[in-house]
Amino acid sequence: MFCLYCIIYGNNSNDAWVKYGFSHWKNGHMALVKHETTSAHIMASLKVKLKASCLPLLPSLVEEHNQQVSFNRELVKQLIEITTYLGQHNHSFRGQNENWKNNIKGNFKDMVVLLSKHSPILSVHINQLKSKGKKENSFISWDRQNLLIESISDYILSTIKTQILSTRYFSISTDSTFDISHKEQLSFVVRYLFNSKIYERLIALSESSNTTGQSLFELFKSVMNKFGLDWSQNLIGQSYDGAANMRGSYSGLQAHIIKENPKALYVWCHAHRFNLIVLSAVGCCKEAVDLFGNMEKLYSFIVGSKKRSDIYRKNQSELYPKKQLKAIKRVGTTRWMSNSFALSTVLETLEAILDMLEQVKNVEGPVDFKTGSECNGLLSYFQLSRFILTAFIFKHIFEAMEPLSKILQSRDLDLLTAVDYLKKVEQKITMMRTDEQFNIIFEEAKQFSEEHFGDFNIN
Repeated sequence: MFCLYCIIYGNNSNDAWVKYGFSHWKNGHMALVKHETTSAHIMASLKVKLKASCLPLLPSLVEEHNQQVSFNRELVKQLIEITTYLGQHNHSFRGQNENWKNNIKGNFKDMVVLLSKHSPILSVHINQLKSKGKKENSFISWDRQNLLIESISDYILSTIKTQILSTRYFSISTDSTFDISHKEQLSFVVRYLFNSKIYERLIALSESSNTTGQSLFELFKSVMNKFGLDWSQNLIGQSYDGAANMRGSYSGLQAHIIKENPKALYVWCHAHRFNLIVLSAVGCCKEAVDLFGNMEKLYSFIVGSKKRSDIYRKNQSELYPKKQLKAIKRVGTTRWMSNSFALSTVLETLEAILDMLEQVKNVEGPVDFKTGSECNGLLSYFQLSRFILTAFIFKHIFEAMEPLSKILQSRDLDLLTAVDYLKKVEQKITMMRTDEQFNIIFEEAKQFSEEHFGDFNIN
């Protein structure tokens, strides 16, 4: 006879009951009582009783754990979708004060609260956070938001890296700009072909206080090494603007790269060169300088005052009740073709602009001589026939050049198409210099002027 409890849990038990078995039946009753009162058997019996009482809890604990894991996974999945949505629409995540009592708690938390009305999982998590506070593990705190953003970013970058490594060859495009905190930021955009499609992906945005060619080259190498890209063998193209630190033949970024990789052909951004050519040509024309200079003055005059901006909007509502309100655009030299939108806005809302200038002149002019002088100057210029004629000439120029500018900036640029369209634009500009085409533009400007001012006299 064997003792099952001692076999399973016994320590230093009698071999007769564990190893060999008990067989002395003459004193069997006494031996059985003696064995049952030993400390080893009692401890083994207690362990059996303890395990038997706890055994039903183990499956329930496992089941509860599995349910919690499933709950957390679904919760994180929904939070990832919220994070992706905010990122795609360039919305900020955090709020100034994210306390549950505030009406506005930041875009991320507010969206979580909104979706909790339709998602039981989000609703349960929010209720647990409100009732238990810091005792509950939060998935929507600021550090968890950062973890979600970083995780999604790492996943996107890993996908881009995998695609680049599979396609092997790639080109790079970089540009620098100041951010809102006045820090110099250098962007790195990789262009490659994957599954017969052209992709342009932003892979890094790095701060660079020193913008010399050598410093940019060191920053370029660190970014390439971070992503494990063999630029010295697989980089076949590089495109930047015309700044000396970028395109310099001896100390520019492109020169440093070509020294180690002669196959990395440098291409000066065609859209940037086109922009500089137009800017240089326009700068030689007095009428064009007056046109865009006064448009820039008008922008500063309106945007510099909330009251003037409000008058401008009210005038639009009264004069063009069925049209969408427009905002005056700034005249920029970085993207010359953006001036097309600024000019169109001025022509389409000219009556509202003139009425606004007249109202400001009558109200603020007698008190503020500088404001009155500015109003008189702008009113005088924007009612001149030479302004109308110059504006319509550039309106036609922009209509011819704008499609070419967009083609040169397109992701899937076809060189043959670009060259062909460039020749067509050249022909259109040449045609505009003929008397026949000029007369057409002149008649359009005259008709516009007569509709708004009643006369058209070119001095």
